[in-house]
Amino acid sequence: MDRTVVIGLDGFHKDLLPYTPTIQDRYLKNGTELESTSPPVTAPAWASFQTGKTQGKHGIYDFVTFDENFERTILDGRSLRSMTFYESLAQTGLKCYLQNLPFALPPRLEGDIMPSWLDDDDVGPHPSDLASELDVDPPIYPEFDGNREENISEMSACFARNRDLFLSIMEHRVHDFLFHLVSVTDWLQHIAYLDLIDGRETAITEAATGLLRDVDEYVAILENRLDETDNLILISDHGFKRYEGSIYINDWLAEEDYLKRDSSGIHLSVKSDNSGSSINAGTIGRWIRHNPVVHDLIRPAKQLVEHIIGVEFITDTGVDMSRTRAYCRSKDEHAIRIADNVDDREGLAIEIQNQLNQLEGISATLGSDLYEGPYVDAAGDVIVSGLTHHPQRGPVGEVFSPIPIAHHSKTGILVGLGPAFTLPPTEARLIDIAPTLLYLNRCAIPRDCDGEALVDWLWADHDLSYHDSTEWTPPSNDSSNNPRDIVENRLEQLGYL
Repeated sequence: MDRTVVIGLDGFHKDLLPYTPTIQDRYLKNGTELESTSPPVTAPAWASFQTGKTQGKHGIYDFVTFDENFERTILDGRSLRSMTFYESLAQTGLKCYLQNLPFALPPRLEGDIMPSWLDDDDVGPHPSDLASELDVDPPIYPEFDGNREENISEMSACFARNRDLFLSIMEHRVHDFLFHLVSVTDWLQHIAYLDLIDGRETAITEAATGLLRDVDEYVAILENRLDETDNLILISDHGFKRYEGSIYINDWLAEEDYLKRDSSGIHLSVKSDNSGSSINAGTIGRWIRHNPVVHDLIRPAKQLVEHIIGVEFITDTGVDMSRTRAYCRSKDEHAIRIADNVDDREGLAIEIQNQLNQLEGISATLGSDLYEGPYVDAAGDVIVSGLTHHPQRGPVGEVFSPIPIAHHSKTGILVGLGPAFTLPPTEARLIDIAPTLLYLNRCAIPRDCDGEALVDWLWADHDLSYHDSTEWTPPSNDSSNNPRDIVENRLEQLGYL
């Protein structure tokens, strides 16, 4: 049986190749750089991978959405408002297996699905007897409730369990298409990128190097266990880079008189399930945040105290939304939104865009220029990209932070191994992968895809075919509860909330 196996190496990029000799060799011979979404954010990136479309056509801009009171809800597969490539594969009779793919649950197909790290721990596999039927243990994911070294150790244990799960599934040889997202390559860099890239001789560097070595060995094992007729694709949703510092968008908006601070106003960092019990750590909290060693020592104790006494420690200042004309509500979507009470919303968005583009190391684009499709209205009015400074939300009391930070970049990797692939393409985008997988498996491609099949990358003797997209209806199965505390804590500890 010919199989297609896709391994997602979350956040993987060329700077990690020296630590992963197997992946390096395959990349240099059969790989190319892969352009992520704009901005290169995990949630919309994996949604675009599944659909071949940008945010305006699938509706995912962030891990969360907000109501009118700025209370947030963690998104699941019901918010992915487009058909996925694996649904098309399943409709042609191919048996699919998905492991740790964000937004794959509630299920869209009759295939086999293991939960992702964005599903709470009470969400089980689909079908419910999948683990017992295949005699495997379901995946586990970290809680990130320790210091950096403890968290890397927990990641390693989870990776080993989930690696063995996928290898066991492969041995059953009942699937035509298999996907496994290896998230530790992203999580690890949020914790250890600067130690690793700077070559610091620390316990963190040693632990990070060991985990990357384990991932590299996993790829080698996978390749050895595939048949000669099988195909293996390695893909990352984005890369990573060092930023010289951060720009706090709400602080910049306040400095330019678009946003009004108020100590009694809305604190955008407060958890969705918080009843109002919070303590603002103010200047002390900001000092701790600027001192990574101190922050690493204090964070586990902070988490424990918050859990015991039910009080959340915050460092941002309040926002008076009644007098604010523009604001950033999310830490991860990099978007400025114009308040509803502004008369000329488009004019104000253009004004803010022009001012931001005058700042060195910052780029701003109107959401209406960046995206198209039925869900453009869900996008921010101005999308901020950092060239030298990473955009963050704020307000925290400063516009530019000089503290170097590691965060996502726009360039990942793509590698094709197996009889289906010719020389790697010179240019490839994340949105090209879904139509390419459809073409590889002789499936029609939706006409409204933003990506294009990488035809020259494949040995294929059939023509491209297309079909008109049909209206997509979200799954009716309500298998998740919100708010989802475990997922929210994971996202918070990684800096996404």
